[in-house]
Amino acid sequence: MRIDAPVGLRNRVTNVRNAAADQARIISLLAAIAVSNGGQHENWHVPPLPGPDGTCPQILADAIWTFQVFWKNAGLLRVVDGVVDPDKSTLIRMNDLAVLVPTTPTTVDVIVKFQGTLTAAEALPPTAVFPDALLTGYTSKPHRRLERIGQRTVTIRDESAQLIADHVSMIKSLGSNSLGEIFIYGSSSGGRNAVDLAAALTREAIRVRYVAALDAAFFPDESLTKPDNFIGEPSVLPLFKPPGIIRAAEAESWFQRLGNHSEWTFHGLMFTSKMSGKEVHGAIEGFSSQDLTDGVKLLAPAGDDDAHIKLTQAATPLVQAKIAAILNTL
Repeated sequence: MRIDAPVGLRNRVTNVRNAAADQARIISLLAAIAVSNGGQHENWHVPPLPGPDGTCPQILADAIWTFQVFWKNAGLLRVVDGVVDPDKSTLIRMNDLAVLVPTTPTTVDVIVKFQGTLTAAEALPPTAVFPDALLTGYTSKPHRRLERIGQRTVTIRDESAQLIADHVSMIKSLGSNSLGEIFIYGSSSGGRNAVDLAAALTREAIRVRYVAALDAAFFPDESLTKPDNFIGEPSVLPLFKPPGIIRAAEAESWFQRLGNHSEWTFHGLMFTSKMSGKEVHGAIEGFSSQDLTDGVKLLAPAGDDDAHIKLTQAATPLVQAKIAAILNTL
């Protein structure tokens, strides 16, 4: 496992731009070096993900620092600066040691979860992305490992462009030859971002196994259909178009219709709701429809927002069960 490509990773010095692909290379080296040689082989049963371009995750920065301190104390490195430069002593030492540790090809499966929120956008811990309890059949599989990536989201469409690009980069950094099954799901704004990520991965020719949108945040002017009523609730289902072609083995839109209403506008009858921005929910072109309206109605929601919340609560375990069934039988 030799790496000769230029890399620049800095902990204490920050004037080098760290490409995600370069981070991934250094992570793979440190994961292939035994702890007794200053590496992380025994510590990183699941190697950490690289960060987006221009960053260096703290876990990687600390591991570089630990490696350099180890070999400086052994008298074989002169400088401890948290930097891995091309053709310099730290990289040369890592390459020499990594080839001594046999590695087994590993298939990396990925679950991405976007969770809509009205508060702060922040990363989700792995167990909030997908619970450990559902992985009992998967964790014993040799030569497979699972990456769980999650984010609370407050944006959609153009405002989420960087979010989507960062997640595409993270998935690509895992290595195109080692990628296994990719699962994407999300609720509310997260459902919309899940759809956009699936489309972005399709553009990169990365295969998606399953994508699920839970009451994805769409709006009246985006519906390809219009209500059919002046009085009462619409019987026509809002239909929305994804942002591009999505090639997924399975794609599902999980939704409820209790929050969908109609109103007369200058453009005629339009869907509406009492949610922020008049958010409405329904079918997505190319996705199988999973209408949970009857089940949500039994939960007696207090209003449009509550129906939206209860849909997410009802649909999330169903989506997770589908993902678990696939993972546990690989």
